[in-house]
Amino acid sequence: IETCHVTALRNLMQLHLDRWEARLSKPQLMAAWRGSLPTLRSLLSKSAPKLETDRLGYTALHVAALRNDTDLIKLIVSTQSSSAVKQTANDGCSPLHDACRYGSPEACRLLLEAGAVWS
Repeated sequence: IETCHVTALRNLMQLHLDRWEARLSKPQLMAAWRGSLPTLRSLLSKSAPKLETDRLGYTALHVAALRNDTDLIKLIVSTQSSSAVKQTANDGCSPLHDACRYGSPEACRLLLEAGAVWS
């Protein structure tokens, strides 16, 4: 039984590491994880005005919601179409789902005001 638990834990850790690697492979997502408002502002206004998606379907808005970074959320929703707040990752989670899951009431409010739909 212990071997099963160890194997399960290793698999879970590998999944977690894969998710981090996937998220950090895109400049916008890296800036969001770091909470770098100036960098993300520059990326959204110049070279990549549309939100990048990592291989798991996450965007910088998902990351901002996870981090409860209201300044990043405000920046992203002000520069993107309303569909950005409704975009779901491969796991079916929208930025609003992530904000709710991690207890970010202010992030939830901002996303709902920007047109996110609770479903």
